[in-house]
Amino acid sequence: MAVDLLGTLITAQSAIERMRAAGTGRLVTVYGNLGDRQLGNVSAFAVAKAGIARLTESLACELDGTGVQVFAMHPGFVRTPMTELLAWGDQGRTWLPGFGQGVEQRWGDGRSAADLVEAIAGGGADELTGRVLWAGDDLDALASRCRADPDYRRLRLIRD
Repeated sequence: MAVDLLGTLITAQSAIERMRAAGTGRLVTVYGNLGDRQLGNVSAFAVAKAGIARLTESLACELDGTGVQVFAMHPGFVRTPMTELLAWGDQGRTWLPGFGQGVEQRWGDGRSAADLVEAIAGGGADELTGRVLWAGDDLDALASRCRADPDYRRLRLIRD
């Protein structure tokens, strides 16, 4: 939580000060899908990622009208030393049984995440500020859906 959530908050605060002074900017936080799932043994990570989604939404609201846009980006399932340990390490197999099955077919190389960040940096997602964007998203289609459903891709607790 210190690295994922507090680190994101501290980094965002520093970047936002500079962006506000410039009157423009785009901040991208990194979200992970465990923030919206019910799964045991990942509580700190899940809470941090859910916190990042909510932080992103809150910052986007607070910065409305300043020229600074804020986005949460889900990079997809990327092969990293951490995901390798989760898939094949003893602790990973204990905490997340079954996680390692078929991971080599699911892992990406991060290129689609880099493409998304480039699109955001170029202004291609400004209409989607405050939302969670997934690597590989069609930003035009997503913007259209968000216009029709303003809550789409926002962190929500649902009451039955």
